Order: sequence, then structure tokens, then C-alpha cells
Amino acid sequence: DAAAATALVDGERRVTYAELSKLAGVIAANLAAQGVRPGDRVAVMLPNGLDAMVSVVAIAWLGAVIVPIGTRLKRPEISHIFGDSEPVAVVHAPEFEPELPPEGPALRWATGSAAWARLGEDRGAPMPAPVLAQDDLFGILYTSGTTGRPKGAMLTHFNVVHSCLHWPAMLGLGQGERTVLCIPWSHVAGLCGVVLPFLALGGTLALMAEFKRREFLQLAQAERITHALMVPAMYGLCLLEPDLAAFDLGSWRLGVYGSAPMPEPTIRRFAEAFPQLQMCNAYGATETTSPTTIMPPGDGVAHSESIGRVVPCGDIRVMDEQGRELPAGEEGELWI
Repeated sequence: DAAAATALVDGERRVTYAELSKLAGVIAANLAAQGVRPGDRVAVMLPNGLDAMVSVVAIAWLGAVIVPIGTRLKRPEISHIFGDSEPVAVVHAPEFEPELPPEGPALRWATGSAAWARLGEDRGAPMPAPVLAQDDLFGILYTSGTTGRPKGAMLTHFNVVHSCLHWPAMLGLGQGERTVLCIPWSHVAGLCGVVLPFLALGGTLALMAEFKRREFLQLAQAERITHALMVPAMYGLCLLEPDLAAFDLGSWRLGVYGSAPMPEPTIRRFAEAFPQLQMCNAYGATETTSPTTIMPPGDGVAHSESIGRVVPCGDIRVMDEQGRELPAGEEGELWI
């Protein structure tokens, strides 16, 4: 029964798809009752956890637009995001309250507060499924803060659906998949590379608020994961665990990585430690809703320098400074 399958594991709490649907539907209805309308922006500043996952689903259900805020951002960056995206509401963990600028949305809910508890109370108001067009906004994700002020990438529901199709198609994901979410859900790789594809598949997401190598390995073993998407540094940290070989990770089939080059020795040592694990590189951008290229499973060791193959519906050209396409083998700028 798909409704009875486990959707989320957050510490000791296990949430089925039926429970996730109920929780998100109630919050969506109560957000609507508070005046949040389809198309309104709702900022969310939460670590990986049940509250974040319910917020993602509830905001999408309402047809509002989620604006994720990274948990390491400070007041000047958050102030810019508030001014640029103009959210009508914000959901945040209480520890981030000092960083939230006083200007901005009047509707604010701190998780764990009485107000947040009331937002989750079932008042019997049914929440109908939104009527959405393909090009309606799903979310605004801020990116490229290293080269100036962060820019809001506008991702549509159509974009997100493509990500939910690309990852399973390219990685061979099917029924019964299990993963650990140990990269931030507020980043495009976490949201569109893990959370939404796995929920669309009916898979299980075990949630880590913060990556710690031993806790990751213990959780991966306990939850019998089949997949993980991590940055190369996280794989490198796992190799430092003295008793790495003692962990039973026989069900872990897909080790996906991106955002930085993976050292070839790290790929080789992981392959030696876990012979069943297929290492897969992936490349994308926030503006492309994450995946642009994905390595076919099994090719990671033989093609350690490659970022994989272009996803279906993707188109990449190498262009010169005048915007002309270059022949194969020439260096230029990637246009996606």
C-alpha cells in the first residue's frame, strides 16, 4: 500500500505517505485561511527535517511559491532576499530569529511555537488540489552570491517535474528506493535532486540536519539506503572513518556526487570499499533545476574526469565569445 509506505525518517519519527499528505494538506488549508494565496511567496528557513519537508509539500499544494533560505545566511543576505522576492510569510526555526530582518513579511511562524502548532491543527477545511499551469512558479532559489548579490532563479512546476523524471530515468531508480538527505534541502541539489524525485517515486528519505560522517554511515546502514547524493568532500570524509569496512552498506547501489571535481583516488577507494556501489557524477545549475548531465551508473571509475551525459530534453553547446558554436574539441563557454 503506497499510502502506508514510509516517506520520511526524522530521528525516531517515521512518517508515512498518508501522514505526510494529511500534515501538508492541513498546513496548506491553514495557510490559505491566513490569507496566503496561489502565487504568493513563502520564505522557509529550516534545517533538514520533518518541518521543512511538510512545508515544501504544503506550499506547493497551495500553489504558493517557496523561497528557500539557507540556514547559514545572515541578516544582510536575508534582507536582500526578502526585498527581492517579497514573501508574504516566513517559516523559520527559532534559532534563526535573530537573523531575520524586522522588515519583510508580517506572517511569521517559528517551528515549535504555539503559532506553528495551530498552523498544524486540523480544522476540517479541505484543501483542494491547486489548478496549476506548467509555467506557474514552484519556487525561487537564490544563487551565485559569490559573484555579487544572490540572484533568484525562478523554477516552474514544469522544471521540477522534469527533474523528477530525469533522475530516475538516468540512474535507473525504481520502487523501494531509500536515500539519506544529508545535503541542504534548500539547495537545488537537495530539493530537486533528492527530495522531490524521491517523494515522486514513493521512496524513503532519511533526514540528517547536519552531515557528520559516522552518523551518516550509521544511518545509511540502519535504513539500508540504496542511494545518496553528496558532494565529493563528504565521500572523502567517510574514507577517514577507521572502521569503514565494518559498516554493512550492501544495499547502497548508487553514490551520486557533484558541485566539485571528485578526486580519482576517492572514487577508486570507494569502489574498493563497496564493490556493489556505482559512482555517478552529475552536473547542473540552479537555473537548470539541477541536472544537466548525469553519469550512467557504472561509468564513474572508467570516466572519472567526465560529468556524464546530457539529460533527455537537455541541449548543451560550446560557444565562442561571439556566440558562435564551436566544433568538437574546442574550448569555449557552455550554453545550456
